[in-house]
Amino acid sequence: MDWTAFETPVRFECGTAVVPTEVGWLVQLPNEEFMHVDAEVDSRPVVEELLAGRLSPAVALAASPGAGIGDLLDALALEGALAAAETVQGSRVVMVGAGPPMSYIRDLLGDAGVHVELTGVGDLDGDRPDVVVAVGRWLPDADWRRLDAWSAGAGVAWHRAHAEGRRWYVGPFTIPGHSPSYEDLRLRRLAASAWPEDLLALWAWLDGGGVPATADGPRLGAVVAAALVVADVISHLSGAPIPGADVQVGVDAAAGTIRRHSVLAVPRHLVTESG
Repeated sequence: MDWTAFETPVRFECGTAVVPTEVGWLVQLPNEEFMHVDAEVDSRPVVEELLAGRLSPAVALAASPGAGIGDLLDALALEGALAAAETVQGSRVVMVGAGPPMSYIRDLLGDAGVHVELTGVGDLDGDRPDVVVAVGRWLPDADWRRLDAWSAGAGVAWHRAHAEGRRWYVGPFTIPGHSPSYEDLRLRRLAASAWPEDLLALWAWLDGGGVPATADGPRLGAVVAAALVVADVISHLSGAPIPGADVQVGVDAAAGTIRRHSVLAVPRHLVTESG
C-alpha cells in the first residue's frame, strides 16, 4: 500500500495494545496474538510518534525513509490492527421497523459518526442511503419482501434483525448481486422446514395484524443483536470484510448461545422453475 498518501495519523482497532520494550514495542493484536516491532535507535522517535497517533504515515516516511515504516504499516494492516482507512463518518443509514434493538443500533452508529434516519418501508422510493437497517418485533415477511425487491432495484445494501420465539435473528447482510437476499433466506428456510405450510400460515397471521405473546421480542438478546448488526454495517461502510454477509445469526441469551447458519443464494433459474 502507498502509505505516502495517508496524511492523517493511523488509528488502531479496538483491542490493540502497544507496549514499549527495550528494543521497540510489543503489539497485542485484536485477535490476542502478539507482534514484536523493533526499530533502530535513530528512527525510534519517529516510529514512537507514529504508533502513538501523533504522526501521519506520510510524515513518518518522509522523516525516516529507510526505517521500514511502510513494511511495519503493511504488517499491522495485514494483522487487522489498523482501523479501516476509509472513514464511516458522514455515511447515511436509514432505519425502518420497531423493536428494542432500534435504539441500540441508532446510538452505536451515531457514536461512529454515521448519520441515522428513521422512515417507513413505503417511504424509501427514490431514496439512496448507504445502508438500510430493518428491525422487527417479529418477522415482517410482507414488508421485508417489498424491502428486498426495492434493495435489488436500487442497488442499496440492507441488514435486518427480528425476534422469533425467544431468539433474535440477524442477517444475512444483503448486498444486491453479491450476498444472499431475504428472498434467498426465505426460500431456504421453507425448503429446510418440516412445517413449511405452518411457517407460511404464521407469517400471514403476523402480516395480518397478529401479535405474539411477547410483542417486543426477548429483551435479553436485543443488545447482542444490535451489536452484530452495527459491526456488519460499519464493516461494509469502511470497505472491510462483512462477518454476516452469508450467515444468519441466532441469539438466544436465555440459553447463552449464539449460532451461525450459513445461507446460500438460490440460483434464479431454480426460483423460476419452482414458481
